[in-house]
Amino acid sequence: MDSVFQVILIAILENIFPEKCLTFPENGLPERLEFRKYWMCKAFAGIFVFKGITGRLKMRKFILLSGVDRRGARVYSKQSDAEIHIFLKKTCAGPPRRRPAGSAGKMKNQFEDLTRRVIRSSIDWSGVGLRLDDYLAARFTYRSADEWRERIARREILVNDLPAEPERILALHDRLEYFPGDLPEPEAELSYRIAYEDDELLIVDKPGNLCVHPSGPFFRHTLWHMLCSVYGKIHLVNRLDRETSGLLIAAKNPKVAAKLGKPSWPVRKEYLALVFGSFPEPVEAYGFLVRDTASPVRKKRRFVAGERPPAGAVEIESARTLLCPEKPGRKFSMVRAVPETGRLHQIRATLFSLGFPLLGDKLYGPDDSIYLKIRSNAITDEDRARLVLPRQALHSARLELRHPLSGETVVAESPLPADLSACNLGDIGLY
Repeated sequence: MDSVFQVILIAILENIFPEKCLTFPENGLPERLEFRKYWMCKAFAGIFVFKGITGRLKMRKFILLSGVDRRGARVYSKQSDAEIHIFLKKTCAGPPRRRPAGSAGKMKNQFEDLTRRVIRSSIDWSGVGLRLDDYLAARFTYRSADEWRERIARREILVNDLPAEPERILALHDRLEYFPGDLPEPEAELSYRIAYEDDELLIVDKPGNLCVHPSGPFFRHTLWHMLCSVYGKIHLVNRLDRETSGLLIAAKNPKVAAKLGKPSWPVRKEYLALVFGSFPEPVEAYGFLVRDTASPVRKKRRFVAGERPPAGAVEIESARTLLCPEKPGRKFSMVRAVPETGRLHQIRATLFSLGFPLLGDKLYGPDDSIYLKIRSNAITDEDRARLVLPRQALHSARLELRHPLSGETVVAESPLPADLSACNLGDIGLY
């Protein structure tokens, strides 16, 4: 009976609840249940990692996972040798893990500065069981498998803080770090404006051609690098796409960043977007963002209105956005967008799905094949003419938040930048 219970439980967890967030009362488990016997804890095996056999669970949030995780617990039944693959993992950061002694630890530390870049990746299910060199060649296609093997041999790549061999078999959540040295970076608009500053936080106004975080070929040409060069270690609370201009929040210490990063923390963001078409009336777009399986671009999303996501949809997230016409026109309109949830590409995907794609948007604009052409340097003058503007016409225009220490309301505003301002829009028929 015991083994049957295990089989059923594992099947349920793996097929129905692969990532289920559980919330427990502060003073114990539901109904004040205490697990005092080892064999009573099959469904909550990871408890003993944190609180011991007879104690109550006092931590609040965990993610229930099926699979192998270094931070989890492997628990064996008293009645059989079958392993129960059940793990409870804290959602917040736990105590710092010890770094292994030796050259690997030193190697990692010497790159933790603004002069050298480190590219980090975590292995998901798609990489489990692959050789290290095969995974790198498939995931980062700008180098061949032979080139990756050379870099592995030069110890430019660490797995879980240690050098590895090319034939190393990867496991779920293995941490990869790659130290690529100096790479040529594309041009960017290396400027910003401080819209608000005090001892705890910054509100920064960024231009439309500047990456926020290091990504791809961008490292020094990022807002993060420029701010850290002036202020020391900066914690960016929210991010904007490279081509999105306007306001974002940066904290000067991790405590403030953690407070501002809570989903429940009161922050109101308002964006201005230039879209194709006449946008005559306000819209409350409530529904779901799902992966756009009809698009050749895997990361593209679409918005579906309604109380339930469509059948068969994948990568589902609820989303709500308030959209109001700011300056409706005949062929183009300016729309004020207020996202009430913070999802990847939320405004762009929602407007596109409602029939109002952004001007200049290569992915959510008139044709997503333009995005693929840019990646392969095959974009034509005709493609540029269809986009109307050289970058996506989205601007973070206003931020209102409660200060993390004083509790006072902080408001910052950013005018439309020159490339989106009224002096240029007459040429495209907005006015």
